[in-house]
Amino acid sequence: MVLATGKQNKYILIFLLFILSTLASTACAEPSISSTFIQLDQEKSSLEKSDWEKIFRKLHDVGIREVILQWTAINKNPFFTPYRKMIAKITVVDFLDIAKSNQIKLKIGLIHDPEFWVRIKERPRSLKIYFARLAHDSLQLLRELYPLVHRHPAFAGWYIPQEIDDTNWIKPEKRKVLLLFLKEVTGEIKKVSPGTKIAISGFSNCKLSPLGMAKFWRKIFSSAHIDSIYYQDGIGTKKQDFCTLPLYFDELSNLARKSGVNFVPVIEFFNLASEKEGTNLLSPESTSRVTGQIRVAAKYSGKISSFGLVESLLSNSPFAQKVLKRSSPCNNTKKPRK
Repeated sequence: MVLATGKQNKYILIFLLFILSTLASTACAEPSISSTFIQLDQEKSSLEKSDWEKIFRKLHDVGIREVILQWTAINKNPFFTPYRKMIAKITVVDFLDIAKSNQIKLKIGLIHDPEFWVRIKERPRSLKIYFARLAHDSLQLLRELYPLVHRHPAFAGWYIPQEIDDTNWIKPEKRKVLLLFLKEVTGEIKKVSPGTKIAISGFSNCKLSPLGMAKFWRKIFSSAHIDSIYYQDGIGTKKQDFCTLPLYFDELSNLARKSGVNFVPVIEFFNLASEKEGTNLLSPESTSRVTGQIRVAAKYSGKISSFGLVESLLSNSPFAQKVLKRSSPCNNTKKPRK
């Protein structure tokens, strides 16, 4: 073994510093989840404002900087004005204030209809009537919400809660009704709330090929005012696997880029046991699965969103904390205000 001279030591030191800085930048480039959805179901609707303040602090600590409030009303029962029947103990403005305190942006969803997946199986004529009512109610809600939220610094745009799949819109007659609904709703949003962004989400049941799915979404992008598509990876619901998922992500991300639409992959942070049993929180053996989901998503977008993250945090699952800590960005950010 030959020891290095003083001059050689200098060059070796410079080389080692270069390698260490490269490794550090690579570690910081590790893909992370920076966005998540909140569904106000019956359980979460009972949470107090103080509970949500704790949740948002946790979200901030694991790197979340955007929350999509998936809906602000179930049917016609909203949770933003004191003179109507409330479905939660916290208002939309409260959510915005809490988000602002934690350096989180909030996208606001409109009306959620629990019967949506049943109603869209109807024939085109009945479907047209259903969508007309849904559009009317959604836009009425929009007009009531707009004065309350549009100047708030945490407000980041609108979200349409009706998720688009590739099973119910294969027939041209039904697809036409869907396109008209989206065109009407997004067009009116742009009039009522000019300059704000509109997001929508979708997923695939593998009923259409990746190319067929992209052609379908091309029609949506060309007829409706969509700024972002949040596309669910289908791994948790077992609609996709790691072989098929990249094929769909590749086609849709390319289409979105060409259409001027932001493509945001959505990690499903849960397991679906069966349609009857519903979803279950992730278990420790799912660590490698979620890591794989994140890595696949990161190939197609610099921004990754998630479903089921809040539920995992509420469960205080050590596994969830481990996955989130691993996926959270390594750069230190300003702590939220208490």
